Amino acid sequence: MTTSVEGVHPLSPLQQGLLYHTILDPGTSFYVDQIIQSLDGDLDADALEQAWQRVVDRHAILRTSFHWEEIEEPAQVVYAQGVAPVERHDWRTTGSDALEERLESFLRADRGRGFRLDRPPLLRLHLLRVAERRHIFVLRYHHILLDAWSALMLLDETFTSYDSLVRAEPQALRRARPYHDYVTWLRSQDTSRTEQFWRTELAGFRPEPIALPAPERPEPGSGERENPELSRVLDSDTADALKRLARDHRLTLSTVLQTAWALVLSRYTGRPDVVFGMTMTHRPAELDGIEDTLGLFINTLPLRAHLDPQRPFAEACAELQATQTRVRGHLGSALADVQQWSGAEAGEPLFDSIMTILNVPRIGDLGKRAGELTVRRGEYRYHTNYPLAVLVVPDEEINLRIGYDPTRFDAAAIERLLGHFVTVLKSVAADFTRPPGRISLLTDEERRTIDAWGRGPVTERPAISLHRLFEEQARATPDAPALTHGSRLLTYRQLDERANRLARLLHERGVTPEARVGLCLDRSTDLVVALLGVLKAGGAFVPLDPAYPRDRLDFMSRDAGLSLLLTDRTTRRHLSGLDVPCLQLDEEHENLDSYDPAPLAGDVPPGSLAYVIYTSGSTGRPKGALLTHEGVVNSCLAQRDVFGVGPHDRVLQWASPSFDASVFEVFLALGAGAALCLGAQEELLPGPALVDLMARERITWLVMAPSALAALPADAPGRLPGLRGIVLGGESLSPELMARWCPGRQVFNVYGHTETSIWATVQECAADGRRPSAGVPVRGVRLHLLDGDGNPVPVGLPGELWLGGVAVGRGYLNRPGLTAERFPEDPFDPTAGSRIYRSGDLLRWRPDGRLEFVGRADGQTKLRGLRIETGEVESALREHPAVKDAAVQVRAGAADGDQLLVAYLVMTPEDTHQEADWRDFLRQKLPDYMVPNAFVTLPSLPLTANGKLDHAALPAHERALTTDTRTRPTTPFEQRIAELWAHTLGLESVGAHEDFFALGGNSIKATRIASRIRQEWQADFSVRVVMENPTVAGCAAALDRILQKESHDHRS
Repeated sequence: MTTSVEGVHPLSPLQQGLLYHTILDPGTSFYVDQIIQSLDGDLDADALEQAWQRVVDRHAILRTSFHWEEIEEPAQVVYAQGVAPVERHDWRTTGSDALEERLESFLRADRGRGFRLDRPPLLRLHLLRVAERRHIFVLRYHHILLDAWSALMLLDETFTSYDSLVRAEPQALRRARPYHDYVTWLRSQDTSRTEQFWRTELAGFRPEPIALPAPERPEPGSGERENPELSRVLDSDTADALKRLARDHRLTLSTVLQTAWALVLSRYTGRPDVVFGMTMTHRPAELDGIEDTLGLFINTLPLRAHLDPQRPFAEACAELQATQTRVRGHLGSALADVQQWSGAEAGEPLFDSIMTILNVPRIGDLGKRAGELTVRRGEYRYHTNYPLAVLVVPDEEINLRIGYDPTRFDAAAIERLLGHFVTVLKSVAADFTRPPGRISLLTDEERRTIDAWGRGPVTERPAISLHRLFEEQARATPDAPALTHGSRLLTYRQLDERANRLARLLHERGVTPEARVGLCLDRSTDLVVALLGVLKAGGAFVPLDPAYPRDRLDFMSRDAGLSLLLTDRTTRRHLSGLDVPCLQLDEEHENLDSYDPAPLAGDVPPGSLAYVIYTSGSTGRPKGALLTHEGVVNSCLAQRDVFGVGPHDRVLQWASPSFDASVFEVFLALGAGAALCLGAQEELLPGPALVDLMARERITWLVMAPSALAALPADAPGRLPGLRGIVLGGESLSPELMARWCPGRQVFNVYGHTETSIWATVQECAADGRRPSAGVPVRGVRLHLLDGDGNPVPVGLPGELWLGGVAVGRGYLNRPGLTAERFPEDPFDPTAGSRIYRSGDLLRWRPDGRLEFVGRADGQTKLRGLRIETGEVESALREHPAVKDAAVQVRAGAADGDQLLVAYLVMTPEDTHQEADWRDFLRQKLPDYMVPNAFVTLPSLPLTANGKLDHAALPAHERALTTDTRTRPTTPFEQRIAELWAHTLGLESVGAHEDFFALGGNSIKATRIASRIRQEWQADFSVRVVMENPTVAGCAAALDRILQKESHDHRS
């Protein structure tokens, strides 16, 4: 098809966009559309081809090609003449059973052939003869030529011309108004107010991706790279109700469908403010004859919907219809310009779903034609480059179709999404005034399934206290080892009797039921005896870490209202000035022997307070979580159910006593008859010394943070053949870690909260190359994943975790407001007084009924398994007079999977503080694990349109690299240690005086560095040396001193 050129013209805005995507993705079937019709009757193929040629001659767009190379602006070239032949195929030998499959294969291959936009014709017509009097007619064209309405106009005109030819009737047809007249009209419009319109319309909007997990194994793409499609037909009762409601409320059916889709998007993004692409038709009435012109009279533009969860759905429809009216005044806008005016980040699409309402009754009308041929089937197929493309065909039935990118979504997820769209439409049809916040996405079957998934094994509430559980074990295995610490060993009988004696002493000192007793002790047998003794006396223990800053210990002891503080000589030094009665256990050993070893009479009720654990608090101060005996006993019984620990096992006590993971370890052992093995602090840092300890103590069960396990030496799994079980928690687990540790032993991922008795879900892991889930609920636990309006979320969507059941604690000590907020009455449990815990964690259901952790709904985070409220760090920073404002955020570190805590500071103009100054300041107020790795100074904190901190706009921390020769490692020691640091920290190089912690260092990485230095220099180089000398120069100097001392000692 090439003759003389009739004209060269610019492109419409949408044509420009389609050209761009076609160039961007060559060889795909994106924007290659097809219309399929079945033709019954005695068809004259020659007459049909002649009729087809008439239509090509009449419409300029059918004789058009597109060009962009070596010209300033893309152009469409119209030729004076064109030929578009009909390709004929004889399929009469294909049986009816195989016809559909052959047709689908043909259509797929036909789309895959695509088009060269600079080589006309950009449309093809196929005539498939499948029986003597039946043909299938396939029109394939590039969307840059025609919209769907124009394509059906084209077919209607072709069949009308065919009828006149076979009937030998004259048909006077003049050339239609050319499409480029419309483009000229568009370009002549006054667009001076268009930019301001879109800036106002999209002000404050920030795109949010649809919250569907990517497929674990993306569907393999075919050579033509087209997006698959799923469809559903809305039942006639619902369709009729929607049409009637639209009429009654003076709305278009399209608006109702669009608002329903906006609601689905709102749930899938977790935001009431959503934007999606809307395809709108535009044939300006002021252009005479434009109604007969073929072309692309549509544009895809953003449609923004604000859904108030409390206002009626009908009002949301009215608001969206008003928005569309405003947008129609700017239909000539180019999407690329709108994207730029929106304020979205460069390269960040405004929307990843588009919606097309295909109001084209001509598909059906062609079948009602009184012509020579009967058209019995009408089907329209199109494929876009958008991740999600919704096509709605509202005819007598309402057909819903969703095309999707198989590299981003799997078919099952899209099937659920389509089902949720249908559920919303049915709900709206039943009650048009129901507020969006009360419209559930779930079908009845989905709700029943998810309710069942959220319930752990149902059991009776524990009727025994925590210490009585231990006493039962002591009676069962009195002579079995219960506690070891180096050469010291206590049997269950000995441990029970010592705890009983201490309980009597505490009773004498005034410890009454639920009196809170502080434990400020290093790991030792005394600590375990003290824990049990407090419980046996009826009190509740309150762990206090001696390593914490004095201000923090002082606050915790005063806030807890301690009646007594148990310490020893070493830890007492940290507590000078505390106005709390103290009992030094190392001075009471002989005195304790004089007390009766029998237990005190009576017991505490199961609902009594067992302990108070302080966790990071968002208000700037830690908060004390109150846990009861029945909740912790339930946790211990769940341990028995899941892990199978027994009298022949040996459990390492690894966690800091100030964290509830230590309670998990203590009763994992003592609740099952196993031995609890203690070690010195220096031995417990992840590294060779820890592996030596575990091998020496013949540890069979280990509870640890994943990052700590990953830091153990490469030969650790082989050196620990007796290690038969590992319990991991607090962080995500990598497939690489599972591949290393799963063979030959059981590995479990546990998930939970201090406020709900330590753990709530469990998953046994496997070395299968997949990231382990958070598992399923344990006994006595009920959990719910809810959206912001309190609706259960479907599979795949993030929801906030709410936990109910016996494991839920009482709340927070001295925090009635926070307790009421986080521990409200349980709406899912009719039991009087039952509470539910609002965790703030976002999780989602996997299709197999297991949970997957997504993130946090607030400022809480975990680093290396330790819980941190960023608000507490921010509050501590704001206490400094030079800090005007502060924000704290977790950012990705240099090494793969590494994380850094970064502080952003707005300073007074005269400030001259350095990073080291801030670190020293915070160490006086916060534990080391809460001190940020890096500090970034900003002129002001970025804010969203409604004045809140814009976390997404906080800049990434950039390490300040210096090239000054004074910072370069100079000595051989410095140069080699700098190499070790860089390798461990995932950096290219490290300066001699750069701070280890500012570079992303932590105790685990310090352990790796110390281990490498010990191996390379055969020196007694401990991890403490790294922590106390946090620069390359400092480490090198310390190593030099150690080597000189060892050399001197050797000569002596």
